[in-house]
Amino acid sequence: MKHIQNKAERLLAENKFFKENLGKFLSLGNRAKEVLRLVALGKSSGEIAHELNISTDTVNTHRKNIKKKLGISSTYEFTEYAHAYDLI
Repeated sequence: MKHIQNKAERLLAENKFFKENLGKFLSLGNRAKEVLRLVALGKSSGEIAHELNISTDTVNTHRKNIKKKLGISSTYEFTEYAHAYDLI
């Protein structure tokens, strides 16, 4: 039964994160959301640039702006947002 309690707590925490951060997430444009998704998948700026047919500098600008808008600093946090909003 302990696993059920743990799962319930995890679902409540995920729901709380979703609600608390929805406004910030919605402030991102479509391209920024795509970059967010690819970063969360572990892609490098060069790989993202190649996949999206944009320059590495543009990818890095998107990454910087995403970090600022979402108030994040790590790849883990990119992944947390991507999971919460079903990007991956």
